[in-house]
Amino acid sequence: MKDHYFLGGAKIDKNSCYLFLGRLHMDANQFIMDGSFCYGKEHRLFSGSVEEHIKDMRALWDFCPEIPEWLTLEELEELEGKMRELV
Repeated sequence: MKDHYFLGGAKIDKNSCYLFLGRLHMDANQFIMDGSFCYGKEHRLFSGSVEEHIKDMRALWDFCPEIPEWLTLEELEELEGKMRELV
């Protein structure tokens, strides 16, 4: 099992995975809630595109030692669907 994950050049360990996942989660919610933020502005996401952002969120979610109470698998899948609908 890996002891770190690379995200945008940053080496993330198990202790900081929740922090980075939280950041990606906030970006995803902002992308979904603010139409002017998302339309044609996919590059503003931390990961640069919806598909990369989703890939990074899933990888971090899987990498975290315990499932975050604030982001269930069902919520993550819902975010993915909503983000994909906007591009």
